[in-house]
Amino acid sequence: MGTGDNQRGLWLQQVYVRGGWMRQLPATAIGIFGPLLDGPKTVNEVEDELRLSQETAEGWHSAAWESLRQWTDEELVRLRADSPFGPADDEDDQDAEAVVANDAARRAKHLAAMDHYSQVLGCQPVRTVGDLLDFVVACGLLTRVGAGGTALLDLTAAALLPGEALPLPASEQAAEDEMRWQRAHEEHAQAIIRLFDPHAVDRIERVRTTLQRLARRLDLDVESVRAGALILIGEGDFTATRDLERTLEHQVFDLVVDWDAFANKRITIRHAQLEQPDE
Repeated sequence: MGTGDNQRGLWLQQVYVRGGWMRQLPATAIGIFGPLLDGPKTVNEVEDELRLSQETAEGWHSAAWESLRQWTDEELVRLRADSPFGPADDEDDQDAEAVVANDAARRAKHLAAMDHYSQVLGCQPVRTVGDLLDFVVACGLLTRVGAGGTALLDLTAAALLPGEALPLPASEQAAEDEMRWQRAHEEHAQAIIRLFDPHAVDRIERVRTTLQRLARRLDLDVESVRAGALILIGEGDFTATRDLERTLEHQVFDLVVDWDAFANKRITIRHAQLEQPDE
């Protein structure tokens, strides 16, 4: 990727977040990728930037995996009370001991998968940020030219997807594909929501339309509108009077929102796309 490449600034969004690598790698990968958004850097230069963060103060010898938080019941009560989104799932009524145990089980599963992938790629198990660097280079996310501290690192513009670089189980590959599809069309779903004007006092509950009309109104193509509507229907607070997977673009249907279900889902109305990676 050339320094003047407009895609460099979008790399984290397109490859790391939307491409699905955020779900596969420990969060410390951001410390490796971040400095390279400004252009190629040597291994030593990236390490200098890693040392500026308390979490990676030991440079390449820093732990690749952040310590799991040891929640207390009091902390969970405050966290749940302060959340603007309400209960997220069935785990939200668990006590701290159960939450910590679940976190530990997920971490153990993630580590086991990464150890398997490392073995397949011929890398050391990922325990340090230096191990993680070798792993992401082996996956083709970064290029490394040269050896030692003066080796030059850079982002790979046409990076592989996780399922292309790693031997993901079929179930996880399907989940990756589904999440990537949803991320690709999330803004289209939000555009449809805005047609219903959720904040209006006299907000509407039903729109009679066609995919073609929606596409013209939102300045999108028909398939993007179809995908956005299917995401909303899959969330459970929108319904349609036709099966939108099979509806022709000129066929009339009603798109209906259940505002009570909508409120329970706490769907965020986004006017600009903004996603923050987390582990």
